[in-house]
Amino acid sequence: MQSECRRGLSSGAPFEIERRALGKDDQYRWFLFRYKPLLDEAGRIARWFLTATDIEGLKQEEEGIRNETIALREEIVNASMFEEIVGTSPALQGVLTLVAKVAPTDSTVLITGETGTGKELIARAIHKRSARSARAFVSVNLRCYPHQR
Repeated sequence: MQSECRRGLSSGAPFEIERRALGKDDQYRWFLFRYKPLLDEAGRIARWFLTATDIEGLKQEEEGIRNETIALREEIVNASMFEEIVGTSPALQGVLTLVAKVAPTDSTVLITGETGTGKELIARAIHKRSARSARAFVSVNLRCYPHQR
């Protein structure tokens, strides 16, 4: 705060700083400090006026709105990420949780399972949530290749 305050004071223009400070209740709270210069007849700064406004309630509301926005965005992403995958079983929810964890990483993922279990849907969901989502998704069916033993 001191360096911001020094910069503001040296500019000679009114400025504001939001900071936490010890309140009357001996608790740290958010305050908005407003600095305004009083100029003399020659246009030089004669003194500075400072007001401090307790904005703790506003900061708490902002934080609540920020958290709610994050939660809503995650809900939208999760709902749209798995739009092709239908089901509510605990096993499927566990798989979708793993998809959400692995998708943002650069890890290689091997998806195994019986025919018709939705392996490609899971692969598409991982791809859609990955950093490579702008690129093409290429599905490879390994049954087409001869296996060596």
